[in-house]
Amino acid sequence: MQRFYFAVILLAASIGVTIELGVSKNWFLRPTFGWEIIAILTFFTGFVFFKLDKTPRPNFTQTYLLTIVLKILFGGILIAFILFMDAQMAVENALVCIISYLLFTSLEVFFLFKKINKTPKTNG
Repeated sequence: MQRFYFAVILLAASIGVTIELGVSKNWFLRPTFGWEIIAILTFFTGFVFFKLDKTPRPNFTQTYLLTIVLKILFGGILIAFILFMDAQMAVENALVCIISYLLFTSLEVFFLFKKINKTPKTNG
């Protein structure tokens, strides 16, 4: 579990550094809510993983599907709020949100897949 949180923080830092590098090289404009998006998605991913890690195996699939629905709903609300707050930088903010969401979700799935495959199955 500690490896997951280390990986999440490393991913968040990598996304932030990539944004700063791209802005400094004039590859794209600085998203107005870039760091906020990264922070919110980092926290939310950590919280979801914490809850899923504590979920018993028989309920895991239902709980995971519920978290996916909630993450998509939350992500849509986040993007809508950000677009409402700064319509001029809508593309940059939406791209950071979508790309970060996909990266954090991929990392979460990777670690959960390892956890599920490591846990012995019980017949009964």
